[in-house]
Amino acid sequence: KQVNMQAPEGCNEFNIWHGRWIGEQWRDRNELIASLNRCVVRRDAGRTQADERFGDTAYCCLFFARGACHLGPDCTFLHRVPTPQDDLKLDIIHDMFGRDRHATDRDDMRGTGNFNRMNRTLYIGGLKIMRGAEQTHKSLLRHMSEWGEVEQLRIIPSKAIAFVTFK
Repeated sequence: KQVNMQAPEGCNEFNIWHGRWIGEQWRDRNELIASLNRCVVRRDAGRTQADERFGDTAYCCLFFARGACHLGPDCTFLHRVPTPQDDLKLDIIHDMFGRDRHATDRDDMRGTGNFNRMNRTLYIGGLKIMRGAEQTHKSLLRHMSEWGEVEQLRIIPSKAIAFVTFK
């Protein structure tokens, strides 16, 4: 990854641990573009090599969740929505995708969280609210409901972010 060594306007401190300028996340919302990939569970879910090779110990495919797994049935990870039974089979130090959890949250709040508490809330950043907050709420609720029952959806239009809590 190439790091831009010129500070964005209003950012005067470079964080060497995270490799970015402090305040770099405050970009102009007009430069946001739609993602090229999106997972549609009904269309994209299916059997993979993980079903036969790993059985109950298989992890879910992170690229499938992002809508970008090009391996399809040859993938060695699961291509489906995780179930509560899958969650019970996990060891405490790994998440559903096989990534390591840590004892504490990272300072920049990125990563997989920690193993000292369960988190069911998903942060969504960079929303482009084009037809108003109500339409955005309905659209997000429809898309997020594919992945599980949504308990709460909170949108903060002024910051172009949302928080989705699953049951």
